[in-house]
Amino acid sequence: MGGIGAGASVGGTGAGASAGWDGGAGSTTWCPSDLPDAQELAATPRADTNVELLALRFSNGVVADQAIYDRLSRDLTLITDQDSSVSDIHYFPPSDGKGLLLQTDSQTASEMQAGTYTAWNCLNDAYGLQNTIISVGSVPFVELELEGIYDIERVAKQYAALPGIKSASSNIGGGDGPTICVVRKDDAWHYVFDRASGDCLAGCYEHEYTHFTVSTNGTVSALGALSAADAKLYASREVCR
Repeated sequence: MGGIGAGASVGGTGAGASAGWDGGAGSTTWCPSDLPDAQELAATPRADTNVELLALRFSNGVVADQAIYDRLSRDLTLITDQDSSVSDIHYFPPSDGKGLLLQTDSQTASEMQAGTYTAWNCLNDAYGLQNTIISVGSVPFVELELEGIYDIERVAKQYAALPGIKSASSNIGGGDGPTICVVRKDDAWHYVFDRASGDCLAGCYEHEYTHFTVSTNGTVSALGALSAADAKLYASREVCR
């Protein structure tokens, strides 16, 4: 994966110097110590990016855990093979896992536009920078599109530690819609397919739930509609969004 000025680097004493970045005295490297390893980075994007985004909810790193992705992929396939009526419902993620919005100071934005800002090269190279939009107006900002699917909040913190970066956040998010809610238990994982509707841009207010469990050995149990009590356990906003 390549990035702008891949391989170049720069020294500095900005936020990154105290944010867990590698490099000793005289170092010109701006690579975070918690950067995923090469094997993890090579694994993304996976074949089903929607399931990958769902897997990130239960993963502890920047990249989705492979075992969790595999379990979700298997279970969701088993469910939709058994009941095709929910096959059009997919997870509604909080972000697309690849878009970043950076707010910068004016000098940094100008250097980025000129191609002379090299502090971000390590991150751009690792995460496979695909596209960049740079605005050097009165409120400078930069939009980045990365190659893989990542826990974008963790990645944003890494970019925010770079010199000249005022803030970093997901570039795409918000809204509401149909989704898949997952609660993991030792004996089985619970899946609630929420066919949400009703002014979903502001927040869906109608919900039609269909509940399944899938055991460790792959046995699917169709539990039908949710009771009000079960909805609090398996379809709360904290669980589903």
